[in-house]
Amino acid sequence: MNDGSKPFLVVYVVWHPGFGEGRLIAEAVREHFRRRKFENVSGGTGGSVIYRFAEAVGASAPLPINLSEAGTTAIVVSMESNLAIEDAWAEYVRGSVERTDETGLRTRLFPVSIEAEVTGSLGLAEQASRRDARSGPSEQRQQQLVGKLTYEFCRMLRHYLEHLRRPAEAQDALERFLRKVQIFLTHSKHDERGPR
Repeated sequence: MNDGSKPFLVVYVVWHPGFGEGRLIAEAVREHFRRRKFENVSGGTGGSVIYRFAEAVGASAPLPINLSEAGTTAIVVSMESNLAIEDAWAEYVRGSVERTDETGLRTRLFPVSIEAEVTGSLGLAEQASRRDARSGPSEQRQQQLVGKLTYEFCRMLRHYLEHLRRPAEAQDALERFLRKVQIFLTHSKHDERGPR
């Protein structure tokens, strides 16, 4: 439950320091979610975007992520070989997956597949945003990724806000309520617009 002192959404962007494009992806996410458009979500400064790319002092992986500091927490992880070959980093991701699974839909880990085989080896291939499968300039791929993340964050926030409105509802009842809306549109080819 949010007591009003916590931000609604905090986004963490995780990448291994050996992955050169990691900072570019993180900056694209930060630039998008710190814009003025998101001031109403976070009280005037845009969304909180925090980086995890350096090892913590005395550790072989970044600082752990506090999943209770916000109403909802999104963790975006660039999945590539530098991250996978270092056991401490791979374990950091696995531990983050387990912790987010335990907290329910208010926290989610969003893997970004840079190299498909790495994403698969960590068991995250099904839920990954497939940046590796996209073609085009890096900037265009970053925009596509930010668009997908925006959609996913909105789904997560929608669930969280609905839970605040209906705290007595069971989890499965909320999930049924929040299913995607399906619309079927049809028209008659005999109206004034014809088959257009």
